[in-house]
Amino acid sequence: MVSRIDIIGQNGNTGEHYYAEQAPCADKPTNAATSEFAASVVTVMRKANAATAGDGARADTVGDEANAVTAGEGADATTKGAFANAATGGPVAKAATKAPWSHAVTAGYGSHAITLGDYSNAAATGYRANAITNGVGSSAFAAGDASLATTNSAWSNAVVTGNASEAITYGCKACAVALGDWGRAEARGGHSIAAALGSSGKAKGEIGNVIILAYRRSNGELVHVRVSRVGENGIEPNTWYTLNEHGEFVKDCA
Repeated sequence: MVSRIDIIGQNGNTGEHYYAEQAPCADKPTNAATSEFAASVVTVMRKANAATAGDGARADTVGDEANAVTAGEGADATTKGAFANAATGGPVAKAATKAPWSHAVTAGYGSHAITLGDYSNAAATGYRANAITNGVGSSAFAAGDASLATTNSAWSNAVVTGNASEAITYGCKACAVALGDWGRAEARGGHSIAAALGSSGKAKGEIGNVIILAYRRSNGELVHVRVSRVGENGIEPNTWYTLNEHGEFVKDCA
């Protein structure tokens, strides 16, 4: 198997390619690392590792049980093998996995974490970050303000903790939870729950789903919590609701 290291901007070079060859042994890992600006690291070996620390850098792995890590601004970390992990620590960074049992983590400003495999997890902690999963039984978690967490499969969960953030689930038997102030939770799949537990939160769901809302005073003190199934207690499907100071559901038309 061949691992390629592309280094751009090192020692005045505009573009150089470095190759590292290793016997195709599944039990012997390949490692590639670069700390240069706008550098790229690519491994195709099973159980391989790729790491970059430069701005605008990229780390890619296509082998099973591989890891891709980058800490540079505007960087990308991508894995396509099963049991793989992708992590970025730079602003405007992206982490993506496409195989079962994968993880994508990003801690950068405006970053994205995306998984397309079953049993995957995506976590984003940057401001205006996005966490998206398509795998069954997966989780999407976004901790930045104005962030979005979305799951598209059954038994999946989407959680946001930042203010003015949104959690959306499309699969059945899923949960969407917004914990920050002005957060929104939406459950579009059947037998699901949407909960907005911060101040001035909103929730909505399909007919038969459950919405949970809280009312808090300006100092964050919890006053009321109400739960209702959509289609009961006057709660209409696919309609945003808030909770007023009397603990009553109020249709939000904004």
